[in-house]
Amino acid sequence: MEYIRQESFQSYEDAYLLTLRQFLAGVMSMLFVVSFISAPLALGQQIKENVESEFKGTIGIPVRIEGTNIKAGDIISLVDGRYMLSNESYDPAVAGVVANNPTLVVGNLQENEQSYVIVSSGVALVRISTLAGPIFAGDNITTSLIPGIGVKAEQFGVIIGTAMEEYTSPNPEEIRSIAVNLDIGTHGLLTNIASNPRVAFRYVLAFVVAAASVIAGFVYFGKVAQSGVESLGRNPLAARLIYVSVLFHLLLTIGIMMLGVLIAYVIIVI
Repeated sequence: MEYIRQESFQSYEDAYLLTLRQFLAGVMSMLFVVSFISAPLALGQQIKENVESEFKGTIGIPVRIEGTNIKAGDIISLVDGRYMLSNESYDPAVAGVVANNPTLVVGNLQENEQSYVIVSSGVALVRISTLAGPIFAGDNITTSLIPGIGVKAEQFGVIIGTAMEEYTSPNPEEIRSIAVNLDIGTHGLLTNIASNPRVAFRYVLAFVVAAASVIAGFVYFGKVAQSGVESLGRNPLAARLIYVSVLFHLLLTIGIMMLGVLIAYVIIVI
């Protein structure tokens, strides 16, 4: 009897410990989920607060900018020795972005209404429009026809950097300042491939498909041409029919090549 009571007590104790462990495991799981969800939001908010309070890692240069209504975040170009608002798409003369509080200023800022500090590297707030489409983190930012305003870069050319946050306003006339990692330079095919393994894979795959279609077309037409010559030697009276057959296979070969090139183009574009 004492053995049965002891065994029952031990079973209750084991059940209690098991329930406690399950409860603690559930609490830890909930804490993990909450932290997993809130961490990116907190990180994004922290980045934004840091950027808004101070331009991080930027070195500013005081310059005299021509024009009026210059605002922090405007994109500035250097044209014929004069600093002014950039007003050209993929502007090769882009020099930097107007900053209020860079980390370091090299030079003395003149006390007049046309003196500003511009930065060309580091993280800064840039005035952006969705004129060229919605902007997501990682998209390249370039200049636009709107004076001083950046847009999403849809093709290769001069960019000012990459967006660190998204801006998807449906109104292209609405201007907003977003964090941009400034890195002014030309974004071309080689730089795009080198910086993006996925894009590199797509270009390699497209090249393989195009090359394979061309090689297959030449091999196929070579066999058909050889067969046509042999048939013509055996039966000269069927020369017209043989010529028509060879021409048909030539068109078929061209179609195969064009299909391969089209598939390669789709792989690159989509």
